Amino acid sequence: MEYIFFVIGLIIGLVLFLYGLSFYDSSRKKRTRVTPQQRSTSEPLAVNPQSVLYEEDEQYPRKRICPLCGAVLTKYEALYAAQIEGPSGRKILIYGCRYCYREVPVSGEEPEE
Repeated sequence: MEYIFFVIGLIIGLVLFLYGLSFYDSSRKKRTRVTPQQRSTSEPLAVNPQSVLYEEDEQYPRKRICPLCGAVLTKYEALYAAQIEGPSGRKILIYGCRYCYREVPVSGEEPEE
């Protein structure tokens, strides 16, 4: 008698798993399907700013990471950067941190690529 309940439970579990798998696959295909009308339009996608969800769970202070070499910086280590004027306005040019930026190459060494 126990084996009958075991087999019935196994069959029900298998049916539910396969149903969930097919539901996931069909919803994934609906999201990635692009019609020819959508491909041919050159208009930008309009997004309602109120519909964008922001993640509120970021914890501060975060780790400070150099964008060039990926070194983790303490709060006392700074990035070397300069502000430049361009045709589209002011921009910040980041040179690196104390680990990856050398102002003047050391004599006798080849510059790193």
